[in-house]
Amino acid sequence: MKNENLKYISIGIIILAIDLISKYYANSHFKISRNTGFSFSLFNTLPPFIIILISLVFLIIVILLTLNLLKTTKYSSQAKYSLSLIIAGSLGNLIERLFHDYVTDFISILFWSPFNIADIAIVLGIASLVIILFKDKS
Repeated sequence: MKNENLKYISIGIIILAIDLISKYYANSHFKISRNTGFSFSLFNTLPPFIIILISLVFLIIVILLTLNLLKTTKYSSQAKYSLSLIIAGSLGNLIERLFHDYVTDFISILFWSPFNIADIAIVLGIASLVIILFKDKS
């Protein structure tokens, strides 16, 4: 792996660490929501092993896409940063789900479902990838 890719991996590790530390802190200091489903508590009635299995499949797909992306210079550094955010967020939620069967959500804004740092990273990563794809087409 090229040294150039270390910056993308480092960003992912930093986001992952911030997410896990914030969830640990939130569990003992804030009112939290335990999300047993996916984003916005969707499918929270599914058994935990199905949620974990789907999460693992999603994570494997994202990692395979990222490995392909890191091998080529065809993609921009913004796309690589975006994927770092998506992987870090996915890992943060998956790690917690594996240890607790739920994800700690502790940020609440008005009418929005509670969320966490990992969710922010995933949404920002996906949104920036969509913007990059639209810019590349035009």
